[in-house]
Amino acid sequence: MIATRGNPEEEQTFKELRNVTILKFAVTDVAAIQKTVPTILQSHSVDVVLNNAVFDLRGPLEALTDEQILLQVQVNLQGAVNVTRAFIS
Repeated sequence: MIATRGNPEEEQTFKELRNVTILKFAVTDVAAIQKTVPTILQSHSVDVVLNNAVFDLRGPLEALTDEQILLQVQVNLQGAVNVTRAFIS
């Protein structure tokens, strides 16, 4: 299994799992995704891509900034599209 992470705090959790290769990229970093995915495909057969990246934003709408809302859309929607496109291209 190959796990990617954008958040450094998550690395320890992955290190505790056996047979897991950890790679780093954020789902919003298209250049990093485009660099990493071909490397994965050269050494592994990929049957399933599971995107578990999430930016959790809570609170009343009037309290949220445009930047927070945009980041949520970039991670939760566009991030999944970025990763999926890289694997099916």
